[in-house]
Amino acid sequence: MGWFGSKKVKVDVKRMETEKDVDGLIEALGDGGPDVRKAAAGALGEIGEPAVESLIKALGDRDRNVRKAAVEILRVLGDERAVAPLIMALGDDYDGVRKVAAGALEEVLEKVGDARAVEPFIKALKQGLSDTVPFLEKMPPAVVGAEYERLELHDDAEEWYTSHGMLEEAAAVRRKKAEMGATKVSQKVVHGDEVTTTTIRDSVVSKSNVGGGSSKMQELKELTEMKEKGLIDDDEFQQMKKEILGK
Repeated sequence: MGWFGSKKVKVDVKRMETEKDVDGLIEALGDGGPDVRKAAAGALGEIGEPAVESLIKALGDRDRNVRKAAVEILRVLGDERAVAPLIMALGDDYDGVRKVAAGALEEVLEKVGDARAVEPFIKALKQGLSDTVPFLEKMPPAVVGAEYERLELHDDAEEWYTSHGMLEEAAAVRRKKAEMGATKVSQKVVHGDEVTTTTIRDSVVSKSNVGGGSSKMQELKELTEMKEKGLIDDDEFQQMKKEILGK
């Protein structure tokens, strides 16, 4: 016997399994009787793949028993669609759900592979879900760093590479950030199409691209910013500085 709403009714789990009544079985996961909940969970496990989407939705159910049971069934099914939702379940209000979600994630990742989970782990971390950090640390550092770059989280990529001793990769990210900075400078100076680094350097000296030039102080300031961003080396800086001051 179980409770649905305010009426006490007999929950026919066997019938629901036969009819593949996934929604009814998920509702039964919140039944007051442990035997009914266990039978409903077993039935959903037997139904398998067709139940995955409904089980994922059940992770947002108001009943914590339903959420916990849904996590446990998704663990058994090991479907890759459950990875991102299970990651978010690490932030569930109920400690019991969080614990089973962590265990479920480890098992599901063994089946589908870590690479599929990197992006949702990173996105969850950026949303403040720090429980994802241990999972990311178990993954190949190069894979995680590359995903940070693909998501254009360059500061995070540089920090990740540096903290994992991948100094060449970190330097490459810094160069990329500098190049991105160069594009911004070019847009600011030219007020139009992007220009090459050489054009940017020339524009600092001649100001021919902006029509009319500017004060030497402003030119020196822009030149210094370019050096700090790694767009020019020290020799180039000194040469261009002489050209500006010699005007």
